[in-house]
Amino acid sequence: MREVLNLVVDDSLNINGDDKKIYIHPFKRKTKKNENFVILNYHWNDYNKLSKDYIYLEKFRLKLVSNLGQTLNNFHKVKYSNRFWETLIGGWAHSFCIMIFDRWEMISDLNKMNNNFNLNLKKYSDKDMIIQTIDELNSLNYLNDFNSYLFSKIINFRFPSNNKFFIKYFEKEPSELINEKKKFRNFNRGKKSIIVDFYRRIFSKILTKQKYAILRPYLGIKDEFKLNFMLKQLPCSIPNNYFNCEPDLDLRSNLILENKSKNDFENFIYKKIIFFIPTSFLEGFNLEKKKIENLKLPRNPITIFSSNIFAKSLLCRYCAEKIENGAKLILGVHGGCYGHFDIHFSEDHETRISDVYLTWGWKKKDRDNVKPFGIIRPKTNFKRSKKPDLLTMIIPAKKIFTERIESDIAFKHNKKLIFDPCFKILNNLNEKIKNENLLIRFYNRNFGLFEYEEFEDKYPNIKKDKHKIKYNDLISQTRIFLSPYLGTGYLETLSINLPTIIFLKKTDIIRDEAKPHYEMLKKVNIFFDDEIKLANHINNTWNNYSEWWDSKILQETVKKFCNIYAYTNNNKIRDLKKIILNK
Repeated sequence: MREVLNLVVDDSLNINGDDKKIYIHPFKRKTKKNENFVILNYHWNDYNKLSKDYIYLEKFRLKLVSNLGQTLNNFHKVKYSNRFWETLIGGWAHSFCIMIFDRWEMISDLNKMNNNFNLNLKKYSDKDMIIQTIDELNSLNYLNDFNSYLFSKIINFRFPSNNKFFIKYFEKEPSELINEKKKFRNFNRGKKSIIVDFYRRIFSKILTKQKYAILRPYLGIKDEFKLNFMLKQLPCSIPNNYFNCEPDLDLRSNLILENKSKNDFENFIYKKIIFFIPTSFLEGFNLEKKKIENLKLPRNPITIFSSNIFAKSLLCRYCAEKIENGAKLILGVHGGCYGHFDIHFSEDHETRISDVYLTWGWKKKDRDNVKPFGIIRPKTNFKRSKKPDLLTMIIPAKKIFTERIESDIAFKHNKKLIFDPCFKILNNLNEKIKNENLLIRFYNRNFGLFEYEEFEDKYPNIKKDKHKIKYNDLISQTRIFLSPYLGTGYLETLSINLPTIIFLKKTDIIRDEAKPHYEMLKKVNIFFDDEIKLANHINNTWNNYSEWWDSKILQETVKKFCNIYAYTNNNKIRDLKKIILNK
């Protein structure tokens, strides 16, 4: 007889009984004393599997977008091109496929075990769980309710009459998800939106006739205004969108996407994708078009420039519509690991849909539209303290299960991305530095990993900040900036020549073209892949850090690295104007 395990997907529901538990991830906040449990080995802890799965999923996604685009063309009685649909739904199609495939593989691993599973879940209303827009999806996909709902749909599809998984449903409202929906749907109703609406009404005739659409450029307000004025036009803006209309379940049941696969996972996608599709692509398709018209954006732009298009419903729709009519789309990198990670969907997608793609200095050998430009974001404006005394370490806020594939997924669930390396670094730091100089900065939001709580439990006496200190003030007091992961922060601190140390345990997630540049940083003790060596370097250089940082070879190395990955373009706005005008 098979042993029965309690499969814990939603740990907010109490599980009675003495049966052994199996958790689907290691980030449960607290376990009871003497609790008998195991943790499912995460399938993407294997980086080779992640790489192969990404290639497969991208190939499948591109075919899916083409098929879905044809179906939506027929439904909406339009004839949009494949580029239109890739721009509009490509990012969402990736997220949907990834979210399903991730859980599909976990369930497959459970199915291989010689056990049966009891599973407690809330009983969800299908209508409540349908997403309105990609903005809303980006705000909800990390929630326990959303994750549990996807698990239930997959299990019921794969094991409709099998005792392998026994689900017990609780009549309990998914209040977390519903409350988040309400919060974000009221997001755009403040004083700022009233002022912006008034501005649009006053200048509507001018705004709609402008030749260039500068939308979410990530330049900062000052430079965004400057660029628009250099183009002899007024600034315009586009908000997020969290609600269109109520979903029509009958429509979703009757609209069918032709299934062209014999693969069980792909069968699920083809069968369920219309049910899961955001209203912005189906019932609210025409409503979104009207919303965009009411924003008084340029009606016939020659060029669109943006650096923040991903998961932005109205912006994606506007770009898709206008490039269909001949507009040129220029996208810029806004930060993150673009150009560094070996696997990076957002980069691949954005370079695919854009005519020109502006990077922080790097090139992409298989994409002619990728152009080195420099950091687009505003430079950190700070006055360096005469006696900086902080060792500032930034901890990212990560989701348990991602909606887009990037290389670092492979080291999150085994805690080799943040927790274990950081703890090892801190345990080897000089006690005086650790207790008097170290400040750990956390994001305000928790997406399920409980980063702040984990560090607070382990190091209650270390100074911590949850974005209460202004970033410029923090940087001015920083002696050494420590980034225990690859992200935007260390690129910006290197670009302003702030003493910086970077850590990454597994360098195989760095793309081959970038590895030699990290090796350069390693030789001058900026980049480390060994926690003890990093801690010892801080201990040994803390009191004479200038001797290390101001050395000629280090400064030359930083300059070489920044020229490729964090270039400071002193003529940024003038050069942007030329690119937009195609001069």
